[in-house]
Amino acid sequence: ASQGYRYDMAAAVYAVARWVGVSPEQNDALKAIAQALDPKRKGMTPRNRLKLRPLRDPAMIIKVLDMVRKRLAEVSQHDKPRFADAIAVQSMVMIECAFVLGLSLGDFINLKWNENIAAIDGRWRKLIIPPHVDVALSDSTADLLDVYEKRYFPKLGKGDSRWVFPGKNGGSKSKNQARQQIKEAICRETGLDANPALLRHLRAMVHLRLHKDDFSTLRKILGQEHTSSTKRLYESITTDSEFKKLDDKALSADQKARAEGLRS
Repeated sequence: ASQGYRYDMAAAVYAVARWVGVSPEQNDALKAIAQALDPKRKGMTPRNRLKLRPLRDPAMIIKVLDMVRKRLAEVSQHDKPRFADAIAVQSMVMIECAFVLGLSLGDFINLKWNENIAAIDGRWRKLIIPPHVDVALSDSTADLLDVYEKRYFPKLGKGDSRWVFPGKNGGSKSKNQARQQIKEAICRETGLDANPALLRHLRAMVHLRLHKDDFSTLRKILGQEHTSSTKRLYESITTDSEFKKLDDKALSADQKARAEGLRS
């Protein structure tokens, strides 16, 4: 195993030991082991690196790429949409925002219809977040937003809300509520323990699995200001001894579009 992997495991054991309450002597010993193995890497935390390890498996990447469309197909089988269906689709739209559009939780829970999500010829086709974001949405994302807004959004009881993800008292959904809703949806579909922040890391991993060292495009996907910052955060993915490129020939046209397309 690589030095980084040994450190990740030692750090995880140390974290669990602190949580269960081992003796001070045991705590100090485990801490010393973790510090001795620390490769002094920059970038993602050990906890997030551990959570991303299942994504080394191409089958898991494909499952992630398919989960939004798969869940939407399931709820679409009902003749009349139910409240539970609306919540399920809303969860998939939030996942789309984090994973496909690369938006942070704070950005996407504050999206508003006709202000941040703009229509062109009757379809939701543009994402606008001043001062830096003004881009066209891919056909896949536009289709999802159209279905959500027309068929499921009214079932949330907030049909006149300007918020894409309405919460209580006329405002947007809270960060905690959105975070928990996303975690439960991802776990249901893939078995992964992933919050919105990890989805952005996952987005980065998929991109780099397809295009190793293409940090310039990744910076644009994630809406970051400097390529150097993006590289510092995610370079450990490509330098890992177990890193493998993802063969795009193994992906269907839709899967590849979702892995590549993001914003068209």
